[in-house]
Amino acid sequence: MAARQQEDGSAIKDPFRIALTSSVGAILKDVGYTEVEPNALQSLVEMTQSFISQIGKSSKHYSELANRSQVGPKNAVGCWSLRKCSMD
Repeated sequence: MAARQQEDGSAIKDPFRIALTSSVGAILKDVGYTEVEPNALQSLVEMTQSFISQIGKSSKHYSELANRSQVGPKNAVGCWSLRKCSMD
């Protein structure tokens, strides 16, 4: 995925992506890594973002099956705990 760019050619910094990168870096540090290559970190961030997105989509489908019009936190927790989340 190519980064979005501003008119002057510099990349737009997405606050969500920055926070996710920091979180993934903190997890790596907690499990004992002292260094990580930037490409490896970006790959892990993309996988984490995809996983979070899939949980959201599965929660939406789960709430639709329960005849609810909006997704709530209980749907996401229920989806995760009942293992209704498909990673397809």
